[in-house]
Amino acid sequence: ADRSITLSTTGAYNGAEFHIVREAGATGAFNINVDTGPLKALAAPGEWCDVKFDGTVWRLVRYGSL
Repeated sequence: ADRSITLSTTGAYNGAEFHIVREAGATGAFNINVDTGPLKALAAPGEWCDVKFDGTVWRLVRYGSL
């Protein structure tokens, strides 16, 4: 089953950032879905993304593979 990361806006400040990594040991036929939509689905070990709060919503700013 897919896993989800929920990014709350409560207490978040303009410019807050997170770096999220699906580590090498996270194998299996599932995605790690970052926030609703999702902003980014990390489908394979070594994939990562950075998100940033713009004062209103979380936005995907970078992503890639290690």
